[in-house]
Amino acid sequence: MRRRVPQSMANQKKTQEGIVYCKINITLSPNGTVLGNPPRFSNATVLLQCGNTVVANTTTNEFGAFSIILNPLRFLLQNLLRCNIVVATPLASCNATLPSSATLVSDIIPSTIGSNGLFHMFVPAAFRLVFN
Repeated sequence: MRRRVPQSMANQKKTQEGIVYCKINITLSPNGTVLGNPPRFSNATVLLQCGNTVVANTTTNEFGAFSIILNPLRFLLQNLLRCNIVVATPLASCNATLPSSATLVSDIIPSTIGSNGLFHMFVPAAFRLVFN
């Protein structure tokens, strides 16, 4: 039997948003804002990857920012929290001092709660180098 989803939930999109920097070990203030002005990774391909499956992708803008909008009927919260944001563009195209054999990867965490009490925005927790 198919479960019916309330219309208000069907219209609630889940969004992944973030900024990709050309630097590892970004310094954050106590309230979570980035300190200094680290260079940003523009025109980078960003993947939303769940397990070994890429479920969405986008490209960062000139400020290194990205946004991925997901269908809430397809992605349940508990499944989405097992996904990662992966930067597929070679790191050397942004910062030649970063290892060419590594990829930037981040877990995602809930960030914003909608008027219905459900999380509707998720952000990268912190990018780390993962060696291939």
